[in-house]
Amino acid sequence: VLDEVGWDTSITEDFELTLKLYEKGYKVVYTPYIQAPAECVSTIKRLVRQRMRWAEGHSNNIKKMFNINQCKSRFKNLHEK
Repeated sequence: VLDEVGWDTSITEDFELTLKLYEKGYKVVYTPYIQAPAECVSTIKRLVRQRMRWAEGHSNNIKKMFNINQCKSRFKNLHEK
């Protein structure tokens, strides 16, 4: 699948991959369980900076990848659109 949709190095590469998978007709599911453990930030200041980077990355991915074709995709149900 990664060969088909590609893997970039954006700030939020996981979100970008999800958008690409949706665009190609794949289904993506959410799990509330930890799949890949990560280290927590050590201060509130670092937490705020991390969340700001993530917000910027999500915004950049939406601007880059979201278009009218995403809304008209025959691969997505109404909830996914």
